[in-house]
Amino acid sequence: MEEKRKNKTPVPPTFWLLIGLIGSGKTTFSRKLWAKDPENTIRVCLDDIIQMMSFYNYSLELKPLYGEFERIPIVKGLLYGYNVVVDRTNLTREIRAYFLHIPRKIRELASGLYDVILSEETGLFPGNRERLLQAVSSFLERQRSDEDEDIVSAFLEIVERKLDEAKEIPLFGEERIPGLLEHLDRLKKLKIVGVYFDIPPDICLERRLKDPLNKLREQTRRVDWKSVLDKMLMMLEVPSLEEGFNEILYVDETGNVRKS
Repeated sequence: MEEKRKNKTPVPPTFWLLIGLIGSGKTTFSRKLWAKDPENTIRVCLDDIIQMMSFYNYSLELKPLYGEFERIPIVKGLLYGYNVVVDRTNLTREIRAYFLHIPRKIRELASGLYDVILSEETGLFPGNRERLLQAVSSFLERQRSDEDEDIVSAFLEIVERKLDEAKEIPLFGEERIPGLLEHLDRLKKLKIVGVYFDIPPDICLERRLKDPLNKLREQTRRVDWKSVLDKMLMMLEVPSLEEGFNEILYVDETGNVRKS
């Protein structure tokens, strides 16, 4: 996955969480973000997952599967150093907290692992693969929880892969695990950006009613988009930096973007 990328940029990855009503322009914006750096960016869209699995016929029985197929590329994408764009409405603080926890936990574990590995590499027995893996596993085991099981397991997978990639382990004088500390340093600096689409509801409704995909959606069920939009407005909580964002961008109906 990582080794096939053409542009292994040293820039830390960015986690983009889009926030807005239906018809506010999130999908168009997410595609533009992806197009800026397609080799290093992953777009994750719940609507696309539902379409793929159920042809827009949302099923409560499949809800756990929808969530799993949404979460896996977010976790693995960030851990392998990709920018990740989450394209969904994310209207409430509670929903956003679920997604914001992922990059924040990755930063936390990357920082801890960096210190563990640096300590081992500057200790009395540098370059000892089994000793290093034991130290990494011990650290990660202390961080393991039901909520973060997939993140912890993926970190261990990355460390093992980086160790396997080390063809020669020199005795002194240089980093013995090529790229691992550099990779963890990037993850420590992972940036979390919220994008809030501050679009008037009537414009959102008009855009949704004109959406050509409605013909596909209505093959499974007809939707009263005005009613859906009204319910979303009742749920909507405007994002704030206190939720854990490094930055929030505001997009208006003309497509102009301003920073928080």
